[in-house]
Amino acid sequence: MPPHSNPVWTGSRDENVPLTGGMGGRRSPSVARKGSVRMKGSALASPNAEPEIDEDKDEQRDSKRLSKLLKTESELEKAALARALKSLAALQDLHKCACKREEKAEAAQYKSLLAAQKAKSIYYEAKARAEEERARWEGKQVRAQEGRDKEALYVPRRPPRAPGTKRIVVCCDSTWQDGVIMKESWKHTNILKLSRALNPVDERSGVPIPQIVYYQTNVWEAQKIYSQDDDGATGASLINNVQEAYVFISQNYYPGDEIFLFGFSTGAYIARTVAMFIGAVGVLDQAEELKTSLSKWTSHGSRGKRRANSNDDSFSIKCVGVFDTVCSAGLSEELTHESPSTKSIFGFPNNELGQHIERAYHALAIDETRPELNCCKFQQTGGGRRKRQILKQCWFPGSHRDIGGGWKTHDLSDLTLWWMVANIGDMLSIDVAYITSLLDPVAPWGMQPPHK
Repeated sequence: MPPHSNPVWTGSRDENVPLTGGMGGRRSPSVARKGSVRMKGSALASPNAEPEIDEDKDEQRDSKRLSKLLKTESELEKAALARALKSLAALQDLHKCACKREEKAEAAQYKSLLAAQKAKSIYYEAKARAEEERARWEGKQVRAQEGRDKEALYVPRRPPRAPGTKRIVVCCDSTWQDGVIMKESWKHTNILKLSRALNPVDERSGVPIPQIVYYQTNVWEAQKIYSQDDDGATGASLINNVQEAYVFISQNYYPGDEIFLFGFSTGAYIARTVAMFIGAVGVLDQAEELKTSLSKWTSHGSRGKRRANSNDDSFSIKCVGVFDTVCSAGLSEELTHESPSTKSIFGFPNNELGQHIERAYHALAIDETRPELNCCKFQQTGGGRRKRQILKQCWFPGSHRDIGGGWKTHDLSDLTLWWMVANIGDMLSIDVAYITSLLDPVAPWGMQPPHK
């Protein structure tokens, strides 16, 4: 067949084979796909007859495609809508959480404002009551009973005091210690540091409470000569120290005041003696009565328990805090054995803790071996235990002065000082920053070797 001749239909009527031209077997445009062409007329149509296209099937196919496309778009829209709703729900949850946090913050702020307002109202109420009481203290206008025309009389009244309106603190230092004239700060004992760390007024509760501090030096042993003749002089010096501390308390005390006693070494012995003396005879109003009471205690013919019962006045000591009390009050062993009058000057056991003392704290030296510096531990009585008296005695590493202070390297004495401050901090207002500034560690905490 020539290359460019017209296609010729060959074969039977059932065969549906397209004719091919001369250029690469290209399908004739007049021939439709299989199953989509119908011939008009007879079974064997003319080759020039036009095929009939099934438009219904094409429409169905296009409709299916369109519905499928619409379904896909709908699914995509649903998925996008679900994601959007999920994001919106997350945003709503975040908004709710933020609102709750804001509400909590506002509630806390409102609560703090209410607390401040309440404290302020309490303060003003207390101030008003104090002003009213002060007006009553200053005086009261009283009408004369004999007639209305007479002038009113001004009757002054002594102001009453509520419990805890003032704190009296007595600090008795160790032998050879005089913090008033001592220049080297490293020689200061824990007693001197504590006396300087006490704030003059405690303002923590909102009601100012004065804190009056008395620091007593203890240099009388520097003049002691170990002889039989100086026994009485040494005992008299010890009695003078006790009397001075007691007179300070009696001159400043008012019913309801709190009394604190602190001491180191022989000063601890003096502090404990004053506490026992107060428990036996109370606080006297006049210094002249003190000499009479002391004469009862220092007479050599009677025992301390009987003398203590000579006055039924009861009194409570708030706290006694001591550092390594010396049993013999710092006297030499030979002197105390030869003179029973100085070994028990006041006639009561040195180690007894009276039941009138609310709290007692005692720091002890575990490495001290000198017999003249044997510690004198507290012994609690049955009455004190029944009254739930607080007694804490703790052994610390170091010698006698490692407990009470006085060495150039004072890491160990800093331990005992902080222990004492931690125990009494709820009762007294203490300048903790001042005590912290005194620290000068030479070793890790508690690792300094003890002095010998």
